[in-house]
Amino acid sequence: MLTFIVPVMIVGALPVTVAVVLEWEDLSRRPDRLLLLSAVTVLVITLGLWWARRLLVGVGLQLRDATRTARLRSEVVWAVGHELRNPLTMISASASILLSREPGDLTATQERFVTTVEQQARQGIAICEDILAQARIETGNYRPAPSETDLVRLVRETGTAMETLLGQRDQRLFYQLPRLMDPVWLDGRAVRQALTNLVLNASRHSEPGSSVEVKVLDNDNAVVLQVVDSGDGMSQAEREHLFEPFRSGAVSEDGIGLGLTITKQLVEANGGRMLVDTRQLSGTAFMVTFPKETRPRR
Repeated sequence: MLTFIVPVMIVGALPVTVAVVLEWEDLSRRPDRLLLLSAVTVLVITLGLWWARRLLVGVGLQLRDATRTARLRSEVVWAVGHELRNPLTMISASASILLSREPGDLTATQERFVTTVEQQARQGIAICEDILAQARIETGNYRPAPSETDLVRLVRETGTAMETLLGQRDQRLFYQLPRLMDPVWLDGRAVRQALTNLVLNASRHSEPGSSVEVKVLDNDNAVVLQVVDSGDGMSQAEREHLFEPFRSGAVSEDGIGLGLTITKQLVEANGGRMLVDTRQLSGTAFMVTFPKETRPRR
């Protein structure tokens, strides 16, 4: 007895194997049966290949459509973020001019209202920057633009720009910075955006009247940026989903639930790593590590 296995005919998404059992004597005495078996085998293989090709073409079309849809979504999101950022920038700049009292003095009530306008405009700009960054990363259009960066100065400038926002919750920033530090080769804009997101996140998870700590560590081969809140920390379940967008609890009245997601993407796109150290009832520390470079790679 001889068994011939005829592969592979695909039905739906399932491979089907055809087994034909013949007596060897039948084949030796009847060559026409061997010819018939060969013809059937070729037919089954041809049909299987044809069906497999259909499936692959269908999958390819689905992937192409999904890619087009994702790219179109990212392009629309980028356009919306860009169009929103421009007027918000003008509003923020105008409010800053009014607060400088260059056009004239303000009453206490006017100053309070203009300060609120300026704060909300800055917050809206930060959200737009997150949206634009994610759209660039998703479409493959994000390109880091590193330059010699005074990291200590950048941290202080970013913190100063956020003091008013933190002041709304009666919170303060504390710094631990090196006295002397050589410039490092980093994308200052990306680092500023990442630091802004981390400080805002720390503020949201800290009680009113508390503090947020920002540290810069200058190691031999890397620079470390650390932001520590004074909140309640996270559970293991919360930590596992920490960097997923729009997770429960991630969206707040002053954010859209993308801050940590964007921050991690930006850090990694610039060759860095993002780590978190958290314990329940003990607060959370986010650490961003960048390789230390003082000049461009050749």
